[in-house]
Amino acid sequence: MAEESDKVVRRIKAKTADKPKKPVAQTKKVEKPTKVEKGSKKKTDEPNNYFTGAWHELRQVHWTNRRTTWKLTIAVLLFSAFFALFILAADWVFNLIVQQVIL
Repeated sequence: MAEESDKVVRRIKAKTADKPKKPVAQTKKVEKPTKVEKGSKKKTDEPNNYFTGAWHELRQVHWTNRRTTWKLTIAVLLFSAFFALFILAADWVFNLIVQQVIL
């Protein structure tokens, strides 16, 4: 039996009328797959253009349901109102302190 590294893969390319004739089949040894480091992408996974890549990323988005969206919206509004009141109160207190120091 032959080892896996001795196997030969034949790739057949399509013929076109515009290009001069080339050999129909090319032989190439099968290479062992290399380890992919974290954070790096394979070249074969890259999309052909911007829009297909954007569509691919959009398909991976986890969309929340209506109830969760409303809960998060209300949380943002309450958070914003709380800090607006906090800043107004702090401004009022600092204004009183400055008025006492000046007068």
